[in-house]
Amino acid sequence: MRSTRYTLLQALGKLASGSGLGYLSVLVMSPVLTRLYSPEDFGTFAVFGAFVAIASIVMGLSFELGILGAQTRTSAAHYAVSGVSASIFLGMLFTVCVMVWEFAGTPKPLPFWALLLAIASCFIAVLTTISMNWEIRQDRAGIAAKATFGSLAGRSALQAGLGIWPAGLTGLVSGEVLGRLLSWMLVGSGVFCLALRRLRRAPRSVMRHIFQNRDYITYVAPATAVETALVWLPSPLFTLLFDPLAGGFVALVQRLGSAPLTIANQSIGQLFHREAAKVIGRKNTHILKFIALFSLSGMPIVLGLMWVFGAYGQDIAGAIFGRAWREVGFVVLIFLPLFYLQFLSLLTNRIILILGYMRMKLLASLLHLMLIVLVLGVTYSLRLPWQQSIILYSALLSLSHALVFILVLFLLKGKQ
Repeated sequence: MRSTRYTLLQALGKLASGSGLGYLSVLVMSPVLTRLYSPEDFGTFAVFGAFVAIASIVMGLSFELGILGAQTRTSAAHYAVSGVSASIFLGMLFTVCVMVWEFAGTPKPLPFWALLLAIASCFIAVLTTISMNWEIRQDRAGIAAKATFGSLAGRSALQAGLGIWPAGLTGLVSGEVLGRLLSWMLVGSGVFCLALRRLRRAPRSVMRHIFQNRDYITYVAPATAVETALVWLPSPLFTLLFDPLAGGFVALVQRLGSAPLTIANQSIGQLFHREAAKVIGRKNTHILKFIALFSLSGMPIVLGLMWVFGAYGQDIAGAIFGRAWREVGFVVLIFLPLFYLQFLSLLTNRIILILGYMRMKLLASLLHLMLIVLVLGVTYSLRLPWQQSIILYSALLSLSHALVFILVLFLLKGKQ
């Protein structure tokens, strides 16, 4: 038992250190990026980032989640191969759709070249996530940590380097794609090669595994995609409905706030998933106590940050990011409660997956998405300022996350 705990702590330390250093690089490079790119540039790039974040979930059909919960190495390999295979097929399908869209000549939110690079970025993101989960499953957390650091630090550094030439959307998109490619190179292409061999030798076996686990297609992937959209959609929607300036402010806050969520998901969330899957149904009280202590320990930090940004937010943002970005302080203040509840939901989302409540996960995510569309749609039609729209958005979505969080805890308690 002591050896198992030591190994778990080692893995957690490696994943947290890789993610933490990567996030630190994002923080360090952000003031540089805001002086190379305007809020409008960030607002337009938010459309690209949202597409990659959401479409990559759909492209891999969320089979990477099955790797961590698999009881055997063979079963984990089947999930990895299914995820890579799905991404190959859907990547080609997305490319054909974009080409038809370009040929039709209808208006697009991004240039044709940016849409093609978005599809390539999605494919690389799927391969990287699957490979990282495979390495964690094989107790090689150090490799996954290097890939996480490479993704976070590499994208920021490359975007800064390309901010001089080519500037604007081209620099941001190019840095994003090259940074993701660097991350995949760090984690290795072993899983990708394994999938290609399986597809060549036993394509029917691969297809059979995909359809045998169609809950991932029917429930898990749509729910995860909707959940990802909750994080990434606000900035492009503010860009398209209100102003690229407002979209840029939200995009920068999202850039800073999504990194801690990524760190938690790729370290605490993944390890919690692995350990909870072993004891759920037998030691649910231990899981509930851990979640309660985990939640309470973060509250003082959130409340302290809210006080600081309420009093000095705009001055802090202006000093760090430049005068054009002063309103970022206001956006951070409003988003802090929502980010914290999304952070806590990473644990309850894993419980939903382990218990097999796929429909509940999908319904909860759809509820959150409907609130986003409703709030932004109503505030846009009423011609309210984007500041009021952000306040209503954060308040209602925070309430929705809190209700689902409490419901999952009650369900877990009832499973004892």
